Amino acid sequence: MRLGTALTTAVTGVQASARVLEVSSHNTANAVTDGFVPLEASMQSLASGGVRVRVSRGAGGPDAAEALAPTGDSTDLVEEVKDMVVGVAVYRANMKSLRAAADTEGVLLKVVARDDDDDKLDDSGPDDNERR
Repeated sequence: MRLGTALTTAVTGVQASARVLEVSSHNTANAVTDGFVPLEASMQSLASGGVRVRVSRGAGGPDAAEALAPTGDSTDLVEEVKDMVVGVAVYRANMKSLRAAADTEGVLLKVVARDDDDDKLDDSGPDDNERR
């Protein structure tokens, strides 16, 4: 995998996990609001690498509301906690990927800089010791 592809994949993963956490927080904050219909966030992988999030309205019908909680709300708080845990784990994993890519890029830049310095030394001609 190329470094650019790895960076793009990690960035989209961070963005996707942030969106999942945003949706879950929105659902949790509005869980006791009468008539609130929660949003559903689902991650989808992209053919080019990376991931995106599709957000849609949840089912939230009257039957679902009765089945989920005795208060009559349509937000499944257990599901929201699961989504938050997964979102945080995905975020952390992608941030580690970004750090690894940045470290790799830094090492590559140092290697290139050393090669440039070595080339300059080779082209500079004889030093004082070689002239004697």
